[in-house]
Amino acid sequence: MNLTASSLIFIYCENGATALNTLEQYSKTTSACIILLDLHILVMDGWEFLDKFQSIPKPVCNLQLYILSSSTDTADLERVKSYPFVQKFTPFLKRYPRNA
Repeated sequence: MNLTASSLIFIYCENGATALNTLEQYSKTTSACIILLDLHILVMDGWEFLDKFQSIPKPVCNLQLYILSSSTDTADLERVKSYPFVQKFTPFLKRYPRNA
């Protein structure tokens, strides 16, 4: 799904595999690229995405990757430090019900 607001393009990817494929499509863009990654996603979880992402050629764009996750596990906070391209890890402190 693509949403456009002025010069921004928002692309939602349901899983890490789709996100990697989408990045390939935008690899030549010079626009800013921001990835908001959840660690707990289906098909390819956030950790697998990070492993594969660090081994592929980076897009030309000014890429910034942020992790937004429901995880508050200190092991996750430490593990993310092994990925130097991650700008910030922000755990959600409160879960909200899906039907709210």
